[in-house]
Amino acid sequence: MQGDVATAAARDGKAPASPSEGLFGLGLFAPANADAPLLAPLPGEEQVLSGDRERTANPGRRRGRSVPSGRPHRGHPWGSRPADGSRDLAWTQTLARAAPRLGASGAPELPLRLDRTDLRAHRRRIRPGRLVLFTVDASGSMGGERIALARRAAVGLLRDAYLQRDQVALIAFAGRDAPLLLRPTAQAELVRRAVAGLPCGGTTPLASALQRSLDTLAADGRRDDGRRRLLVLITDGRGNVGSHPGHEAMLAEQEAAARALTTVPRLRIVLLDATDAARDDRPAINLAALLAAQRVRLRDLGDEPHAELLTRLG
Repeated sequence: MQGDVATAAARDGKAPASPSEGLFGLGLFAPANADAPLLAPLPGEEQVLSGDRERTANPGRRRGRSVPSGRPHRGHPWGSRPADGSRDLAWTQTLARAAPRLGASGAPELPLRLDRTDLRAHRRRIRPGRLVLFTVDASGSMGGERIALARRAAVGLLRDAYLQRDQVALIAFAGRDAPLLLRPTAQAELVRRAVAGLPCGGTTPLASALQRSLDTLAADGRRDDGRRRLLVLITDGRGNVGSHPGHEAMLAEQEAAARALTTVPRLRIVLLDATDAARDDRPAINLAALLAAQRVRLRDLGDEPHAELLTRLG
C-alpha cells in the first residue's frame, strides 16, 4: 500500500508523502475531531500543508525546506508505544487499539475515524555494529598461495562486515613491527585495498602483533564499551622475533599478550591458520588454545573460502 502512495504521488508530479500521511491521503482514515489533527506540527516550526507536500517555514531561511518524512527509520520494530507526534506509525497496533470503537456499529464506513490516542508508533532496536579487526601475517612464511588464500578469505569477511555496517581495522605484521595500517573505519573498501596490496617478506613479530591488537581493542573499548568485537588473526602461528633477545623471552611475550586478549570484554577471536600442509601445525594449535580462539585452517576452505568461512563462523 505504501508503494502505491509513492507511485501515485510521483505520477501526479508531487513529492511523496510519508507512509502515515500517505495513508490519510487515500481517504481510508480521518481524524475523529477535524479541529485536532492527528499529526501535530514539528516542535518549534510552523507546518504548512499543501496536498501531499509538507513544508516547514523556518524564519532563519529565505526558502522553506521539505521535511524528510519519507526517509526510512533506523532499527527493527520490536513493539509499539504511544505515537506522541512520531511519524513512524505502527498501523497494526493503531487499528487494534481503535478496533473496539470502529466495530461497535457493525461494518465500519470509510474513512475510519481515528483519535490521536489511537496512534501507536514503532519501538525500534538498533543493533550496534561490531569492530572487526584484521591482524594479518605478512612475513616471508606467508608467501605464495597462502597469502592469496588469506586475502580471498579476508575480502569475503570484509564484504559481510560492510553489509552488517560494522567498522573494520587492519594490522599487518612483518619484520620487527606490527603497525596499525588502518584505524577503525566504516569504509571496508579501504581495508580491502590494503589487504590486496600487502607485500610479504621478513621475520614474524607475532608477539608485537598480539600486543598491537590488544592496544587497538582496548582503545576501542574506552570509546564504546557496549559493542561487540571480532579479532580475525591470519597467521601460521610461527613467531620468530620479539622485542627482547632470546627464544624463551619471545614465547613469554606471545603468551602474555595472548592471555591478555582473552580478558577483553565482548571479544570473539578467530584464528585463520595459514600453516602449509607439509608443516607441523602445532604452533597454530597452541596459539588458538592460548587465545581461546576458533581455529579454521585456510587450506580446508576450498575454492570459495569466504562463503565456507562465513558458514563455519555462523
